[in-house]
Amino acid sequence: MFFSFRKERQGVDSGIRYFAGVCVNSDCKRIEIALIGLQGSGSGAAVLLQKHAFFDLNVEIANAFDSMKIHVKEDSGRSMQGCVLDSDSGSCDESASLSKAAVQKKSAQDLDADIPVDFFSGIFALREKLIPFLEGAVDSLFDGSGPSRDEIMMISFFGPDFLYQTPFGMRSIDLFDARRLAERTGLNILSAFSDKDLLAGGSGNDLLAFPYWIYLNRPDEDQLLLDLGQTARWTLIGGPMQTPVSRTIAPCGSLLDPLVLQASRGKSSMDLGGRLSVMGRKIPDLIQSWHQIADSCSGKNAALPLPFLSSLFASELVRTKNPEDILCSAVHWIAERIALQADRDFSKKGKILLTGGGKANGLLYTALMKDLLPREIVPIEDLGFPADSFDAMAAAMLGVLFFYRIALPSDRNCPRPVPGSLEFGSDSHRDLLIRGMNAGMN
Repeated sequence: MFFSFRKERQGVDSGIRYFAGVCVNSDCKRIEIALIGLQGSGSGAAVLLQKHAFFDLNVEIANAFDSMKIHVKEDSGRSMQGCVLDSDSGSCDESASLSKAAVQKKSAQDLDADIPVDFFSGIFALREKLIPFLEGAVDSLFDGSGPSRDEIMMISFFGPDFLYQTPFGMRSIDLFDARRLAERTGLNILSAFSDKDLLAGGSGNDLLAFPYWIYLNRPDEDQLLLDLGQTARWTLIGGPMQTPVSRTIAPCGSLLDPLVLQASRGKSSMDLGGRLSVMGRKIPDLIQSWHQIADSCSGKNAALPLPFLSSLFASELVRTKNPEDILCSAVHWIAERIALQADRDFSKKGKILLTGGGKANGLLYTALMKDLLPREIVPIEDLGFPADSFDAMAAAMLGVLFFYRIALPSDRNCPRPVPGSLEFGSDSHRDLLIRGMNAGMN
């Protein structure tokens, strides 16, 4: 392991370097934040979780984000116009496309001249709405206990990215106005991970896979981190020399949320405990038809976005069933889909680490326990990690890797540096970071 993880520690130690991570989830409904400290150096360094929290965003923010999602026809690979790069899945979701027209090349001097004005104006307006919430989340770290602002090396901001085409390839823009955040918080801000990775020739995907591996890797165990967010996505975490691999398996919240809304007669899109799901019946014929649709779509797009979701509801079987039965069947289909992929890709002796909001659905959790046997399923909170802030911890680790110039591994045997754009919060914080980075190299 690169670092060892210890559970929460109170107090301040002058020998610890502090890094924070802020993560906005993929549907822009929640902010999570974590503060970690790095004690020691080299492979013997310990990561200490100092604080963590999450905050729900208001309906206006979520609606502003949703209003920017319009569907466009699937293109080849990642060459979509203005699609959302899901922070949960690291995949390009055509169901969340932002572009209304293809981007045409005009001149090298004006890369973005033909991108519709509302593409950027909508993002900038959303950024403006988010700033006070993000600033409030950062302020929550400094409640009188723990390190002061003057001891924080940097804060990494991670969340959905909006992709757009330029004459020189794909670019992305995230939800964070790093310059404004640096000015208002006085802290060094690291962001724009996907965009900088794209500029360096990367895919912009799976940037949290290596931080996951750092926290969870065990030399003698095959493990799989299963994240039940808007999509069901896993990261294979093998031995000490194995590159972590992430993959989107099936829709999860993106399928269940609208079904819950329908089954609850518009009262809620969340089925806490799976109480609505268990009111329905599992319909094998319906589940089998969905497997056939998924098998025909997954080779083209493993993320299974809106075109796939639309096709699920186009069959006569769906139109003749009540909402509770459809919801119950969808839960079982997701569990079966995950299990089918696990049988292909993952050892039956391996351990599955579970995270994400979907595990709060009791029926889904129970179905996974059954369908994934004989594998052991362990919620990450049982290992001492905060389930509601684990991605924020991973974002903070990106800051650690950036600070120490530790490269991200690649299955192409060509490690790449951690991408990111850094904004200094003040002269003193700039000097703190530079001194620390110089000391870290010696």
